[in-house]
Amino acid sequence: MSITDHDAIGAYRTAFTEEKHVGISLLIPGIELNTDGIDSELHILGYCFDHI
Repeated sequence: MSITDHDAIGAYRTAFTEEKHVGISLLIPGIELNTDGIDSELHILGYCFDHI
């Protein structure tokens, strides 16, 4: 399971501290970065980064 937040990792940090309380055995760090493309907005997802 991965939780992505817009341009931040605050939601991941909160979920990481609570994962054992809700039965999640693996939580992959993720982030969503938004930028403007030529024709529209782009949403770029990043996973498995060092969150510490």
